[in-house]
Amino acid sequence: MLAEALPDSHVFKAFNTVGFYHMAKPDGSAISGEQLTMLFAGGPAGRGAAEEVVAAAGFKPAYVGPIRYARNLEAIAELWIHLAVPGVGTAEKWGHDFHFQALRK
Repeated sequence: MLAEALPDSHVFKAFNTVGFYHMAKPDGSAISGEQLTMLFAGGPAGRGAAEEVVAAAGFKPAYVGPIRYARNLEAIAELWIHLAVPGVGTAEKWGHDFHFQALRK
């Protein structure tokens, strides 16, 4: 809706697929020691700028496609909360020391 409301702007979705415990440690030192990926979505125009912002925050940018895929990133965030936050969903809690990592060969 934001992209439609602001047609001359570049709208991206990022920074919601990483738990807050790892925002300060994008180098992965709290988990595996590997730089953490940050999934992001948005149109092709402005993608380079969005990648720069993600990289400047210390994460490895991982583009997932146009802004319509923002809803998929929201689903990943919802799953993280479901697994990490006591009383939200599953009886088995994972704690906060996990991250959904995008790996490429």
